[in-house]
Amino acid sequence: MRDYILDLSITPDELHRYYSGKVITVVARARNGLTIRFAARHLRQHVTRNGIRGTFRLTTDDQNRFISLDALSPKDAH
Repeated sequence: MRDYILDLSITPDELHRYYSGKVITVVARARNGLTIRFAARHLRQHVTRNGIRGTFRLTTDDQNRFISLDALSPKDAH
């Protein structure tokens, strides 16, 4: 398994593009400098009325297939 730490800040307007189907893939830069792509549908559980804001751990298997996207508490984000 592989873990990537992502700092995400997505406004409600940007999220609307994902939900309307205009954008289906999220592209983010992990803290280690790698560019990560994953399906926007994996963000759904983290959406608030203010969009998505915070630090997340993206976990993939060894073939880079999505396993999970978990919000980290501020103390775990370092």
